[in-house]
Amino acid sequence: MRSISITKKALPYTKEFDRAEWVSAFSYLSSPLNSIYLSTLKLDVMGGRPATGWEEVKEIEKNDFEVLRRVGREWGSDGGVDLKWAEQMMAIKGLRNLDIKAQVEHCPPPRSENMAFFVAFSKSIEQGFSEFVRGEMILKV
Repeated sequence: MRSISITKKALPYTKEFDRAEWVSAFSYLSSPLNSIYLSTLKLDVMGGRPATGWEEVKEIEKNDFEVLRRVGREWGSDGGVDLKWAEQMMAIKGLRNLDIKAQVEHCPPPRSENMAFFVAFSKSIEQGFSEFVRGEMILKV
């Protein structure tokens, strides 16, 4: 298998069985023991935009994602931000092509920190998040 397309369910709606399936899939895809040598990954990430829009929402930049990752690694805290799925996906190395697209749907206005993060993350999928993931997964020549 050289290419795969995957959709990541919206963060607030991810259930425990979704997490288990994601872990299993990416453990297998990133294992050096299988005969899969992926060169292309197409990732559609479900996001949300409230009716009020994203104008007042600050986009999360590549460096911000790197800080969130460091917090998780060094202090074992995700700060209420679920990016473990991204870490599991980034175990795949050496891709030639990585296509990340946001599949944005309507969501309720944020009334919690987790939902506020989801809205900001959604705005950042194709920019800051994509740059962050590319740096880890794309073949460096």
